[in-house]
Order: sequence, then C-alpha cells, then structure tokens
Amino acid sequence: MAHDEVSILEKIWPDHEEDSLLEEVLMEVRDTVLPSAIMPVADPARRAAEIEHDILKYSIMAGVVGATPIPVFGILADAAVIGLQLKLARDIGQYWGHDLDAATARSLMGTAVGGTGARIAINNLARFVPGWGMLVTATSSFATTYALGKVVEAYFAAGRSLSEDDMRDLFKKAKVEGKAAYTANAEKIDRARANAGPEIEKLANAAADHEISASEFEAKVIDAIEIDGSSS
Repeated sequence: MAHDEVSILEKIWPDHEEDSLLEEVLMEVRDTVLPSAIMPVADPARRAAEIEHDILKYSIMAGVVGATPIPVFGILADAAVIGLQLKLARDIGQYWGHDLDAATARSLMGTAVGGTGARIAINNLARFVPGWGMLVTATSSFATTYALGKVVEAYFAAGRSLSEDDMRDLFKKAKVEGKAAYTANAEKIDRARANAGPEIEKLANAAADHEISASEFEAKVIDAIEIDGSSS
C-alpha cells in the first residue's frame, strides 16, 4: 500500500478515551480481526451480490448484538459490533483481492465512521430506557454497519482512491439507507435476537467476570447468532 494511502487511513481512530472498561475492550478488539478465507471474485455481478449479502448479514448480526438491553454489558456489545464491522471491511477487501490487516481495516472503518467513543456512550445511555433504548441501539448498530459496508465497497470499486470527505459523505447517505433496511428486516432481527439473547447475556456475564476475553466474547457471540435458521 502506498505511503500516501496509509497516511489517509491512519488519521482516524480515536486515541483519547480514558483508561476504563471501554478502553480495555476497544483496545483488544482493535487488535483483532476474525480470520476470513474469502477468495477474490472477478465477475462484477457475482462480487456485488456476495458483498450485498455480507453487508446485510453483518448488519443484522450487529443489530442483534446492539440490542443487548443491559447497560453494564453494553460496552462489550458495542465492542463486538466494532469487531463485526472490522470483519466486514476485511471480507469486502478480500472479495476485491485485497487482504487487509487489522490496522488498515480499522483505519478504513475509522475514516468512514469517525470516532466510536461518543456513539458507544450514546448507545449505553439509551439502554437505560426500556423498549425505546433497545430500538435506538439496534437501529444504530445495524445502520452504521450497513453504511460502513457500502463505503468500503465503494472504496475498492474506486480503486482505493476515495477521499476522506467522499467517504464520510457516502457514509451519511448510506446510513439513511441503513435505517430503512433495518425497518425492512426488523422481524428477522427480532427472531435472531430472541434466539441468541440468552446466550449473549451468558457470554456477557462471563466476559464481565473475566472468564473470557473481549475478543472471545466477540467470536462466541457471532457463533451464537443464527439468521433465518442458517448459522452465521
């Protein structure tokens, strides 16, 4: 990767969070991107279909995880959502024949999304509001993941030449589309959450008690979620 491209991608990830559980779990997730074994797809139509499928799949999973209703566990849930987003970015890169390392994937994500600390704080405050709060966090997690996928796809389609401003403008527009897509898939998300919810809460307790790490929580949560009867 060219030096100027690295300089663009490395500007974003926030480094000013306080030393806290948030910092602990985010640092661990930042250093982890779940492995992928996706082969490049040369056919444009097939590649677009595969990427679209993955964007929706990971957005649904993020919506399920983001709906975790317990505020204390919300930081872990949001860290898992970030992990899903990092993996989605890497998977899209692999469809285009680019094997992104964790640092590049998170920097690319940060360019599009901006800082994560404020979003996580808002999500955790929202979790204190029964019913409404769960909807806010689920919608936010889904729409942000959906929009990120669209930006990463456009980034590679443009030969990795999109500017930061273009990426952020596209992210804002795609997030609006993501909110509409959340509504269209709400029943599917609710079914997946009902099935996976008890296991996610169990894993969150294990992570809070330091029985498993944040990255282990992330991986196990992904394994726990099934979408329309198909394993994730």
